[in-house]
Amino acid sequence: MKLYTITFLIILSIMSYLTYQRNKVWESPLTLYYDCVRKSPDKVRTNFNFGNALLKSNSYALLVPNSMNTQNAKPYILKAMSIMGDIDSSGTKMEYKAKLLNTYGIILWSESAFKEALANFKEGVVLSPYNGKIRDNLERAEAYMTIMELQRKGN
Repeated sequence: MKLYTITFLIILSIMSYLTYQRNKVWESPLTLYYDCVRKSPDKVRTNFNFGNALLKSNSYALLVPNSMNTQNAKPYILKAMSIMGDIDSSGTKMEYKAKLLNTYGIILWSESAFKEALANFKEGVVLSPYNGKIRDNLERAEAYMTIMELQRKGN
């Protein structure tokens, strides 16, 4: 009986320690997705999610050109896009590729690569025409480009 109690307490201690360690991973989206990328570096979803978590970790990241967050996120989004490669006509893959294009468009926009960002938003809308976020980004980008063109012609 004493041996069972000692064994039970040892197992309970080990499981408690492991639970505590795993809770550290779930502390924030950054720590969670970093753990995922570390364990599965060649998966589209892990790179995409970690890149997005990096972008969202600072709410001002998209307003500041070449901010640290967009520079940190860019390689993960590009890697996710290269892993995904060409897509077939399945709806799920098209929607996911559209989200990748939208996120990459946001990164390009923050780097003042406006034409390239606009092209990504357009391609994203073609792949997922009912995605409101991508359509909104495309409309904003087109409006901004129109204003910039009018200002350039006015000067």
